Amino acid sequence: MISFCLFVFSPVFADSTIKTNYLKISLSPATVKVGQSFTVFVESANQLKSIHLRCFGSQQTIYKIWHKDHPHVYRAFLGVALGSKPGTYKIEAEAVDTDGESLSIHESLQVEKTIFGVQSIQLPKRKRSLLNAKQLQEEGKILGSKMEIRDNRVYFSSHFSLPVKSRISSTFGLRRQYNDGQFSSYHKGIDMANGKGTIVKAANGGKVSLVASMKSNGKIILINHGHGITSIYSHLGEFLVKEGEWVKKGQAIGKIGSTGISNGPHLHFGISVNDVRVDPQQWLNSQITLYYD
Repeated sequence: MISFCLFVFSPVFADSTIKTNYLKISLSPATVKVGQSFTVFVESANQLKSIHLRCFGSQQTIYKIWHKDHPHVYRAFLGVALGSKPGTYKIEAEAVDTDGESLSIHESLQVEKTIFGVQSIQLPKRKRSLLNAKQLQEEGKILGSKMEIRDNRVYFSSHFSLPVKSRISSTFGLRRQYNDGQFSSYHKGIDMANGKGTIVKAANGGKVSLVASMKSNGKIILINHGHGITSIYSHLGEFLVKEGEWVKKGQAIGKIGSTGISNGPHLHFGISVNDVRVDPQQWLNSQITLYYD
């Protein structure tokens, strides 16, 4: 007796409805120095259910942005904190699309050493009590709580502009030694010297997240620009805005003074990127990549 096995072969045709997904990741620039900012773009072929970005040992917030030719693009502004070690860092994106497919991709960031100078400052006797570590720490906690704001909305569409026209009297990252080395700290912004009462303008549009008179930081204003970006204006002599107020780029927000740890009229201007203080010069010189090509 002969047995027969019947095998039925069904032809397989290419199905145009089958989705294929992928991620692309790009860094701009891919090489930065300690204290600088860079932009991460992640593009997906299809819509995503979730996306996570990880670098520098922690999870970072990444935001979906609009693009006329690329419907699924995400962007994150990141900063390399002062004190970071030079080397190669892994920037990794992990996502899940609407079909439940998991995707991941990574890129390498090269961080180069930055050599910062040393600046000696002599404060008058009446201000030396402001060099109080506990007091600075308490003020730092208040400022940090505002710089940690992760706002899904973005309030700027163009590069940042000078808050005041003046000479730069002190650059970012300097190791400052006060009163012959009795106290030292990193300078986390740039100082712009000008006459007392000079108008200070908002570097970009946003919401005023803090207006406060502090002992060490003096009169200070923070503006939340969305997507983790905050601008800082301190040692002011006068406020021209209130907390919670919306401001436009170039709007007058205060006047130069010499309040707090200051030995002359100037504006201390800073930029915080997701609670990392970075060199504001990049933002003022239009060196930050805002848009996906």
